[in-house]
Amino acid sequence: MGKLFVPAQDLKDLRIRSDTDWLRVLDGARALALLWTFALHSLLLETWDVESQKRRDLEETWDVMKRQWWAQLPLQGNTGVDAFFVLSGCLMTRSYEKLRKASKQPLWRRYAVFLLCRFFRLWPMVCVAVMASLLMGLLPCCAWSARWHSIWAHLLLVQNLDVESLKNPDLTVLWSIGTEMQIYLITPALLELLLRPTGQRRIWAFFALGCISILSTVFRFWLVFGSPDNPIERTWPPRPIYANPLSRLSPYLSGIALQLAFAERSLAPNATTVIASADSTASRAAEIPRAAMASAAVFSDVAALGVLLLSLLLGQKPEAAPSFMFDHFSQVVVKLIAILFPPIYGWALARVLFRCLTTPRGRSLPWSALQLFLASKIWRCLATLSYSAYVMQQFAVQPLARLMKELDLQWTADTSVSEAIWRYPVVLLLWTLMSCLIALPCHVIIEKPGIRLGRILSQRALGDGGAPWRPHSEGVPRAREVGNDEA
Repeated sequence: MGKLFVPAQDLKDLRIRSDTDWLRVLDGARALALLWTFALHSLLLETWDVESQKRRDLEETWDVMKRQWWAQLPLQGNTGVDAFFVLSGCLMTRSYEKLRKASKQPLWRRYAVFLLCRFFRLWPMVCVAVMASLLMGLLPCCAWSARWHSIWAHLLLVQNLDVESLKNPDLTVLWSIGTEMQIYLITPALLELLLRPTGQRRIWAFFALGCISILSTVFRFWLVFGSPDNPIERTWPPRPIYANPLSRLSPYLSGIALQLAFAERSLAPNATTVIASADSTASRAAEIPRAAMASAAVFSDVAALGVLLLSLLLGQKPEAAPSFMFDHFSQVVVKLIAILFPPIYGWALARVLFRCLTTPRGRSLPWSALQLFLASKIWRCLATLSYSAYVMQQFAVQPLARLMKELDLQWTADTSVSEAIWRYPVVLLLWTLMSCLIALPCHVIIEKPGIRLGRILSQRALGDGGAPWRPHSEGVPRAREVGNDEA
């Protein structure tokens, strides 16, 4: 029986890239997800009267716009939040894996350290947004009553569970922060079940993640079809399916699966020699399952790319009829899309990111091209400011509304569809610039110090003499920190 030896140097091109490249690919995805949410909010601003807090009377312009296929990209911008959940699941899994390796402390202490770090990552910016909202309420053009009664829910990070807190016009986007923090509460326990003491995943880990995702989808199904009648109206889908952490688990679980698969794949290039049997009979026998697996992989890739393309047209929060989705599907089908699309989208995005992260440079042109696109330097600043910009974006509304009025960018009853089309990209650009300008001082003065404080407290809480642990970054590390993590 012969043996085939592959020298280590021949495996060089197959190596998974460094942490820096890994983060840059995810940062590109994060920046695009942020722009997608901005696209939705800036489009809705065109239809909204900031002073009266009511939709403008646009006669047929809005109905015509939301029925066009090319208008669905910004209208489905809420799917960008699902992309954030996928990225968060991946990053939190990687962070907790490093925490397990660095600490010899018992589970309860690792659990506390993980949550401590995540709390100081999220909470300081929420406090800034709440304080800014209260100050905005002192202005003559803003109502104080809309800002005071639900402050406690935001400060406790349970705003997604309190309907009244979501009525605050400056803090509506914070529902996802509460949802994410509540998902973090179960993350350490879930990962302890999925990971062996050695750090490798258990053989049934992916099966378990799939089962939990199915249960979450069943819960979404019950919220729509099993609970009291939920008619299709402007507030549909019902708020629990949109903000409840149990109904938003699936994309986060897909992110966990992405990191587990990536970590497992990254171990392969460390081997110095690959030994394979040269027995011809065994080789022929292995060809059939190998070919089947290759075909399944190609099918999965095509399906994942197809779902991402469909996400530009369909989503879980359709506009009320008449609209694109209702023109093509019945009410029951629209409800099914709202139920099933987030789990399917989460899997598709995780699959595409896995291919981008594991495809060697210069190989497999579609994935290499997407890899280079996501890792481009153009996304780095936006990715770095993404959290602050997401939290503070609503505070760009008041100045932007006045600027739009001065520049005649607002839609009115007399605005034609062609006029609306060219005005919208200008408003999107202004929304993005203003949000980033507001976010920049918040990132420097509040967000980064909060990250450092969480890191210091977590290091003190560990205090077991183990290897230093740096909670995972949500931005690209500086050159001197390559290989380390930054919260």
